[in-house]
Amino acid sequence: MIEDGNSIAIELKSNIISRVIRSIENNDFQISDRSKNKIFMRRFRLNHSSVKNILLSLNHTSIVKIDEDHHELEFGEEPIIICKVRKTLINFHGESEEVTIYIKLKLFEDKIIPVISFHEDEF
Repeated sequence: MIEDGNSIAIELKSNIISRVIRSIENNDFQISDRSKNKIFMRRFRLNHSSVKNILLSLNHTSIVKIDEDHHELEFGEEPIIICKVRKTLINFHGESEEVTIYIKLKLFEDKIIPVISFHEDEF
């Protein structure tokens, strides 16, 4: 796990986010077909384009944890990147809500990024 607060961690996080952003800009990402993700996206009427815009807003301070994946058989051996970002979204009833979005993804070289989790933060 990467510790916060030192220049090496900041540089590593910046490098990771830069790579994520490049992949997102090229539409090389896919939201996992999990019920939490679907419910969240439906609740706030999020489509591929709006998810892409949220992902493009990530920066090195969005990363809260980089850790090994304990379920690597499903998505591969690369580490898990966990991000949180606070956004104002319009819910299904047309009302604005401040939401912290929990985003868990993996970064591969020359592959589609699986966005494993994309839902409201539960903590």
